[in-house]
Amino acid sequence: MAKQPAWHQALAAARGGDLDPARRLHAELPDDPLNDYFFGRCLAEAGVELDRASELLRRAVTAEPKNPLFNQTLALALIRRQLPADRAEAIDLLTRFGLPHELDLLGQLALTLEAQTRPWPAHSPAAEIPWPNGLPSPQLDPAPPPDPTPQPIDQPAEQDNLSPSPGTEGRRNSTPLARGKAPAATDLKRLERLLVSHQPLDALQLVGAVLDRGREDAYLHLGGGVAAELAGDPLRARAHLTRALELDPRQMLARAWLGRIYWRSGWWDLAAAVWRSLPVEGPYDHGRHYLLALALDGKSDRKAALAAMATALKEFFYDTFHFSIQDAWRRWRDQAAAPGQG
Repeated sequence: MAKQPAWHQALAAARGGDLDPARRLHAELPDDPLNDYFFGRCLAEAGVELDRASELLRRAVTAEPKNPLFNQTLALALIRRQLPADRAEAIDLLTRFGLPHELDLLGQLALTLEAQTRPWPAHSPAAEIPWPNGLPSPQLDPAPPPDPTPQPIDQPAEQDNLSPSPGTEGRRNSTPLARGKAPAATDLKRLERLLVSHQPLDALQLVGAVLDRGREDAYLHLGGGVAAELAGDPLRARAHLTRALELDPRQMLARAWLGRIYWRSGWWDLAAAVWRSLPVEGPYDHGRHYLLALALDGKSDRKAALAAMATALKEFFYDTFHFSIQDAWRRWRDQAAAPGQG
């Protein structure tokens, strides 16, 4: 029988890149399904020998086909192999068994889903939508980030429902826009409905029409930034999110999303500086720990990334799981199922 306490130590070592303890333990009982599971998981979490990991995990699943953890770990190995047939099988497994409840495995899965959906598309359909009148284009290189020390905020902007967790860029060297009249409430409600139903192009057209009428506020630009990010248009997303923060520096969600634009662009240090500036207030952290895990993972600091993810899941589980991770899973699933992805 597998030595579970020893395997937990081997898992911790594997996450740090040391697979020798796992190899020694598996060699003691090479035909034990639980040993196969733990060794396969060590390989999957380390991101190495993924063919071998998949083989071992399939053997464990064959022995216990209804074991959720075995199937969810197999899904992680398949996703990390990045083969078309594997993606389809992983979607099936996670649809049937759900996302993992085991926090370490869930954190590993979240980092993998986010990393695989991070690159910007080669062409964004948002490029066909006219640039809004009066909205300056941001500089090609982002402005210096804000002070990374979280600043106390007397009345933080109300958390809204514009979607996932995530983004603040420093002010542009351009003439600020004149503050216009606030958009109609009906336009903002329609914008939110479009975002919740994942219609970013329609949302961008709505934002442009409202701006053309001379109306704007931070919430409208937040919606425009979120829509542009979802549509794969980083320049337009930065322009809207920066303007949102010019109008309301307290808008924490705009700050979180702008950091996401930096992260997707490979600007790890800028993203981390922005996300470190997010306050932690009571039971809410504005996604700070989860987002920092993404930046640290982008910099290949796996140990620190896993530590930040562990904090996000243990201390702020509800928002981390129901917003950030569920959104990462939806994005990955939609991308994997898109035409041309196999």
